Amino acid sequence: MRLKLIEVDNIGTKLYSQWHSGADMKWVCPPLALPIIASLTSSDIKVSILDEKNEAIDFNIEADVIGISFKSMTAKRAYEIADKFRRRKIKVITGGVHASLLPDEAIQHADSVVVGEAENVWHRVINDIKANRLRQFYSSSKKGNLKTVPLPRFDLLQNNKYLYHAIQTSRGCSMGCKFCPTRFMFGWEFRLKNISQVVQEVQIVREIERKSIFFVDDIFGAGDRNYIIELTKKLKPLKINFSIISDFKIVNDEELLRLLAESGCKIISLNLSDCTEEEVMIIKKIHRYGIETWGYFMFGFENHDKTIFEKVVRFISETDMKYFTLTVLTPYPSTQLYQQFEQEGRILSKDWSLYDQAHIVFKPRLISAEALKDGYKWALGETKHLRREIQ
Repeated sequence: MRLKLIEVDNIGTKLYSQWHSGADMKWVCPPLALPIIASLTSSDIKVSILDEKNEAIDFNIEADVIGISFKSMTAKRAYEIADKFRRRKIKVITGGVHASLLPDEAIQHADSVVVGEAENVWHRVINDIKANRLRQFYSSSKKGNLKTVPLPRFDLLQNNKYLYHAIQTSRGCSMGCKFCPTRFMFGWEFRLKNISQVVQEVQIVREIERKSIFFVDDIFGAGDRNYIIELTKKLKPLKINFSIISDFKIVNDEELLRLLAESGCKIISLNLSDCTEEEVMIIKKIHRYGIETWGYFMFGFENHDKTIFEKVVRFISETDMKYFTLTVLTPYPSTQLYQQFEQEGRILSKDWSLYDQAHIVFKPRLISAEALKDGYKWALGETKHLRREIQ
């Protein structure tokens, strides 16, 4: 059996040009879901991975099953791809964030939908394909156990197309943002991967290509202080460079900052919404350890008025932040915020291709949609000369 796994690109809207860099315009990180799916697939099945951001899809390929992973902004394109393969009588299985949020929509373009994490159900999917009894929906009431998952199939990626290797140490999120689907997908409680496996994955990807690593957890090491201390001590002898996503609890801890710096951490990505003087001081402290910050700013929250745009631009300049991403609030379908805005009549569009954190799809509370659009465009222009390319 031949299984082709596809990560979908969003043909059209290009906010995510902010997410690739360098003279050859490499993307920052590869998709991690598909190498994990490939690792869960039995060895008698020939598996390959295609990331449409890097490679055009050949709709005449020989395949028995197509697996498609996609986000809301790529849903329209994903359905086009699925429909084309199904017209050739090829089985199509969809999954990922959007398919999990709206499985009844996704099944209209697929033979089967994996809702949520795949670790506990993928073996059933494969067995049912072989037995010609594929069900429409697969889901598990339990989250995957990160301490028993196999090593992702990093070897199936076009690793030279990305600036970083992607590795995960944990899943889950404690932030509780009403617009974000992370908790729906990965749960309210953090789960940690064994440190020994994290180290093994680092060694494997470095054998494939020697370049930096991005730990793509929503919060590095689940924000677990003891875990981070132990992991950074294990990473230090490997002499790698890496980046993380974190929160202010971690970066305000002097010992953790020191250990991160000593073990090779070069960039810490932070969600920044308040732009307070305290945040300025913390970011400057991070910089003193030789670590850069990558600020993630989002416009359009309920408390944002027309002053937010200049406030963010001033904050970026004052902190000498080299890396940052500017976005607009996107109430992803089926999330708490989307349901609230729909009840209040504030959803302006259900064209999922616009749900890319670069288009205005709702009515803000304190300013008009047009003012949010204009302010966002102005902030992008004002900060363009401040942004450095990720190396």
